[in-house]
Amino acid sequence: MGSGGRPGRLPGELTEFIGQRGELALVRQALSAARLVTLTGPGGIGKTRLALRAADSARRAFRDGAWLTELGGLRDPGLLVPEVARSLGLSDQSGRWAVANLSNYLADRQLLLVIDQCEHLADACAVLADALLRACPGLWVIATSRHVLGVAGEVTVAVPPMTIPSMTIPAEGGICCGTRRRNRRHDRPCSPPRTSHGSRSGSRTWRHWSPVGCPTDRSRPRW
Repeated sequence: MGSGGRPGRLPGELTEFIGQRGELALVRQALSAARLVTLTGPGGIGKTRLALRAADSARRAFRDGAWLTELGGLRDPGLLVPEVARSLGLSDQSGRWAVANLSNYLADRQLLLVIDQCEHLADACAVLADALLRACPGLWVIATSRHVLGVAGEVTVAVPPMTIPSMTIPAEGGICCGTRRRNRRHDRPCSPPRTSHGSRSGSRTWRHWSPVGCPTDRSRPRW
């Protein structure tokens, strides 16, 4: 159970969420179009924090909340399913959980699952995500990875570098604070780097967005 009695399990933020506001809107837009959204980019670029913020802002739309599975310390693909089960609060049985068991558990639930740092187990994560999404109509997934998972229907959001503070000293004295980007190519916070659409698996890279409403499909969560 999450904070305030809400279902789910996400860590609380220790500092204020600064920057990436445009990227946050982009992730939420992607969630309205696809049930698997993968945030891609180099390590340390802010994928995890963006995913958690997006999940926290959307969790009220999911009857069974938002949950986090952290894979940073996991290297054995055989432990992936038990780790997901453990993160869902099933630790007393997680050692013997298989994909079919997990699918049965999630089949009638409506929740958002964040799977963080998939790059170490990309193939296993792709297989698991594909199986769960096919079997569980109420499941949405946000994954973070340095690489696209390659699952059919996947939408990828390329996360640009975060803004960092910069300071200049004017000629008349004093300090002026502003922000700049580590890479001049990313001056538009709402547009991730241009990459090609599509792959053999049918995944898409989200380039642009517009502030339209959520789909009218009543089976989809509303946020």
